[in-house]
Amino acid sequence: MKHSLLMLLTFWGCTALSAWAEKQIFVSPKGNDRAAGTFTHPLKSIQAALEKAGTLENEDVQIILRKGIYEQSQTLEIGSSGKYASLTICPYQNEKVSISGGKEIPLSAMKKVSDKKIIARLPESARKQIREIDFNRLNIPMTDLRPSGFGRPSSPAWSELFANDAPLSLSR
Repeated sequence: MKHSLLMLLTFWGCTALSAWAEKQIFVSPKGNDRAAGTFTHPLKSIQAALEKAGTLENEDVQIILRKGIYEQSQTLEIGSSGKYASLTICPYQNEKVSISGGKEIPLSAMKKVSDKKIIARLPESARKQIREIDFNRLNIPMTDLRPSGFGRPSSPAWSELFANDAPLSLSR
């Protein structure tokens, strides 16, 4: 019993020491990219955390993401530019984290169709169900939509829209 307790304490001590030796950078969707990146003052974006990690020389760096959605407008590049010894990106404890190339649109942006010409083209049974979103007002470009999928690796995917985690149909 003493032997297994000693091994457990030794393991716990090494784990605690390992976590303590790492430079931790905290990120939260509620953070601020001018903050220190600490637990109480997290950064807002993963990109800012990667830039901060890139300045740390010969350190084991752990970027810890707090729960929420991290919208990315460009590719996150993790490359050889960092001077750190190692880099780990993980969620804080068991918090749910989502990294998305999309943009969250508030449900309040979905309005009933107001253009009478468009309403007239819709089947009567669908008129009360169809909603419109002014993507220009939300600063979301809707240009260059084209199909993609298997066999078309160089084309961007169709834009997708979800409301309450359920897919919706887009029309132009």
